Amino acid sequence: DIMMGGPLTGAAMNPARWFGPAIVAQFFDNWYVYWIGPFIGAIVAGLLYANVFLEKPR
Repeated sequence: DIMMGGPLTGAAMNPARWFGPAIVAQFFDNWYVYWIGPFIGAIVAGLLYANVFLEKPR
């Protein structure tokens, strides 16, 4: 989990880790951050790799 904010805010880096406590607490505010965020991060990382780090064929 997040080193500094996890104990303070309950934040989690893994959507599956967040889902269990959210069900128990019936707290589903900001759910999209945990489910959509990783997909957006993967898209950005793929585009960055393809356009910056991947060598272009000659």
